[in-house]
Amino acid sequence: MTIRRLRLLAGLFAAFAVCAGCGARAPSALARVAATTARSTPAPTAAGNRRATRAELHRLLTVVTLPEGARHSRPVHALSSPGDITPAAASRLDLTRYWWVPKPIDDVWSYFQSHPPAGLTSAGDSQSSGPSPADRTEGMGWSEPDRSFATSLVLAVNLALVRGGTAIRVDGQGTWLDPRPPRDTTPGTRVRTTVVDGCPRSVRGVVGVRNPRSLHRALASALLPAARPARGLLCGYAPPHSAAAGTLRRSEPLTAAQARALADQLALVPLAQPPGTPRYLCPAQTLGSYVFVFAYPTGPDVDVWYTRACERTVSNGVIRLNANPHWPRLPAPR
Repeated sequence: MTIRRLRLLAGLFAAFAVCAGCGARAPSALARVAATTARSTPAPTAAGNRRATRAELHRLLTVVTLPEGARHSRPVHALSSPGDITPAAASRLDLTRYWWVPKPIDDVWSYFQSHPPAGLTSAGDSQSSGPSPADRTEGMGWSEPDRSFATSLVLAVNLALVRGGTAIRVDGQGTWLDPRPPRDTTPGTRVRTTVVDGCPRSVRGVVGVRNPRSLHRALASALLPAARPARGLLCGYAPPHSAAAGTLRRSEPLTAAQARALADQLALVPLAQPPGTPRYLCPAQTLGSYVFVFAYPTGPDVDVWYTRACERTVSNGVIRLNANPHWPRLPAPR
């Protein structure tokens, strides 16, 4: 349990003690404790997330179990790269340690396979070889769940044959997150529609949506307003690399229940993102683009833009979020 939680529990206990027997005044005392705790908890920052990620990678390096006889060594040319276990990102961090052990590479491989780090999940293994037996390398990795401050947290182990034994490279890898949602600054044409107006016939050349300026402040910290939608509309469009690129394929009104279910899915999309533009190696986009429209009991309708290629994004015209493997499965045009 963290020190902060201990202090909170102590404060709550003190509030209960003070208010024992004072009836209706107890909730107000508890409310004061909660408010004081909230004010004393600093908001996350990019710098703080980076520090927390580095600390977590240091911790990951300590959970690996090394074979008997292993000792620290200098970097080995055959292990100059940790491999591409962690997706490329501008905020990717990688902490490295080297060891050497006087044992055959097969024995070391078997040792790590039978002594996985506690609390981590296997992320797979790899093998490479060359003309010479000395070119052989082995790799394996283990991952842990994303944190509020980081994603793609991995412990990677790579092995290489060296004279007299096996070289071991251990990497703690992770990508720290910027808690501020990235702004949608994509240049190009944007579309605006409402439930009453219906789906635009084409979005060819469109890069996103445009919502009323009166909503920009609210949409700067969330994809949708806090209110529950009363109905909605789903518009699906042909992929950009098809003969009918950008033309309307699906126009489906959404009931209040359907619109709220979709809004709940969008609420699961993480707002904290790696800073900068992600680097993807993608084939030509073969999936379409979509406009989700949400109507509310009061106030204007809100449009959301969604693309489903490997460079998937979702945006409301103010913030634009990049995809990751943990995104919810959103509906697709038929």
